[in-house]
Amino acid sequence: MLESFAGCGRRLIAPVVMAAAVGLSPPAHSESTIVGQDGRIQLGGFSLMAYNPRTGELSDLGRIPTSRQSFTMIAAEGQLFFIGGRAYHGEKATFGELTTVDAYRPGQGWIEKQDMPSPGAGLMAEAVDGKVYVVAHRDSQFRVYDIEEDSWTTLSERMGGGGRAISCGVVDGRMLFLYSNPGGTEVRAFDPATGEWTTGPKMRGLRPLVADAVSGRAYVIQADQDNAQLLVYSPDEETWTVLANVPGELRHGAVLNPGGAFLAGDTATGALYAMSIDTTDLHLVLWRYALGGDPAGAAGEAGWAKAADFNGLMHCWAMCALDGRIYLVAEKRRTPPTDASQAAVCAAPEVTPESLAGIDDSVRKTLFAYVATVGQNEEIYISTLDNSWTKRLTRSEEQDSSPAWSFDGKKVAFVRSADIYTIRIDESGLKRLTADEHHNADGSPTWSPDGKSIAFTSRGGWSEDHKNWEIYRINVDGSGLMRLTYSDRNNVDPLWSPDGTMIAFRSMGPPTVVDPRTGHHVDPETGHRPSTRLYSMWEDGTGLIELADNIAYGPFLWSPDSSKMAYVIGEGESKGLYVVSADAASTSKIAANTYGIPAWSPDSRQIAFASYDRTGMQIRTANSDGSGSKAITTAGRILEAPVQWLPDGTIVLVGRTYIGAVNADGTGATKLRDFPKRLSHPIVFSPVSEAAE
Repeated sequence: MLESFAGCGRRLIAPVVMAAAVGLSPPAHSESTIVGQDGRIQLGGFSLMAYNPRTGELSDLGRIPTSRQSFTMIAAEGQLFFIGGRAYHGEKATFGELTTVDAYRPGQGWIEKQDMPSPGAGLMAEAVDGKVYVVAHRDSQFRVYDIEEDSWTTLSERMGGGGRAISCGVVDGRMLFLYSNPGGTEVRAFDPATGEWTTGPKMRGLRPLVADAVSGRAYVIQADQDNAQLLVYSPDEETWTVLANVPGELRHGAVLNPGGAFLAGDTATGALYAMSIDTTDLHLVLWRYALGGDPAGAAGEAGWAKAADFNGLMHCWAMCALDGRIYLVAEKRRTPPTDASQAAVCAAPEVTPESLAGIDDSVRKTLFAYVATVGQNEEIYISTLDNSWTKRLTRSEEQDSSPAWSFDGKKVAFVRSADIYTIRIDESGLKRLTADEHHNADGSPTWSPDGKSIAFTSRGGWSEDHKNWEIYRINVDGSGLMRLTYSDRNNVDPLWSPDGTMIAFRSMGPPTVVDPRTGHHVDPETGHRPSTRLYSMWEDGTGLIELADNIAYGPFLWSPDSSKMAYVIGEGESKGLYVVSADAASTSKIAANTYGIPAWSPDSRQIAFASYDRTGMQIRTANSDGSGSKAITTAGRILEAPVQWLPDGTIVLVGRTYIGAVNADGTGATKLRDFPKRLSHPIVFSPVSEAAE
């Protein structure tokens, strides 16, 4: 049981915890894209803003000094601290994560602080007695920052326990965490003075989304897809009490925010503040819940009210309270261009045929597949670039994912609950190719160009010696199952070459264990992170060739003529975009810093990719040997990556909330369509551009 958590009378300003990490790649936003005077794409950056609830004034404090995402922002000792995260351009990054710590003191500006002893992203942090305690889910170890000494130490105590945790603030000098598991949500408290953990009562019901502590109590918003409630935890009584329902507009808008949901408690104004997105034009909305009085609160949704509409801001990435002001890191919305020929780029989310007047029909009618959540399930949809035609392709109570087009564009293979299925794009001909009675897990389907076979990755069940991931192939009628790889490594992500003769795949291994110090998967004999190699083989499994080493989880793709392979090394000193010949005889480095999936030109002579440096991000093209590299968009916080180079010379760009296009010479930058929310899976284009029936 928890001992007394009575408030100590001092001011408690706890950090806001990001509900989910954003991921390695920079997030994509449709509304941030504008076209400059030269007709090329430009985007805005992340700025620190301060909102005064008493006066309604919003102040722009300038861009944050380190380009990062998935960072932690916490208020302590009159300062704001920005800790860790993932870098866009690799500055001070280790495996994509940062050790960098910056601080902002109101009235004085930015101060560079001592780096963390080890990198981290998506961290939880709390401040107690002049120290900031930072902990990561993966290693459960506390890194401790002494604000006065500007130094870091590491505690031997770990979080421990099962379930996923979110930070819940500081009460009476103890840090509260909420652990979620199937049995409910449990309160656990850590006392940094003694190093002891204590446990409180479980909170049953919905999943906790965000939490914070203020005036000796902890407040939690718990939610599912349909409902949300604000609860208060009183440590003295060790009870949970529902204060109010959360308005649907706030619940829905908070979930749509790419940076996660945020809750900040402020003693100075006696209120809780939550951030959401207005779903009509995607601007930020700040909500306020007044505290005080009976902890049972008001009935229904009473107590919640909109505090401010930030029409000039979109997408919040961090938020917390300090000295009666709400600080947030957000992206500023740029002023739309006045030139009518450029207006389509900043069009409203509802895309009209008129906004696509200058786009070739082959672009407008290109089909793609994507995964969307329907209720509790993931389903596969296919749609056109101009949003004129959309079809829900799968309908199941199970999870559908990993869509893969046949080369003729008439069928889609996909994964349903660890088995491989195929279906025609008119929804007919659903066929199950693999069955779980073999106790296997199958994934990553890829079609042969003739449409007769599918290669996939599988683990366990197909043979007695099969304990790791291996590559198999099977005929589309379910016959002719053939195992193609045999090794002690994990062989995954097969990709059939366009000429049908070769299959490339990623090979990870040997089998690993988790290093308790770092949380990394390592070779149990050497203690080093295992290498990830890129191989190709003939379509019957013979003729194995190593194309590249240490490619990590970066994408790879065949050139249209099957003579070359482009691949990305996403980590370490060698990171960048490379092209290797199909026989592994020659390798060319195309660019040092890239992100996302590159795109081959139809003639296999060039490649388009997203590149970044200290000036920002841009789309570039280069010859397949690395020569002739040139930018086709201006430097800025470019948030798209090319995924398709169409025969007419148009390069399709895909972000997580929209699709755009630009000509190969840099002209004609246009937004084609929006999505109602950020996609959780990459979209996949059909190899054939044809009008939907």
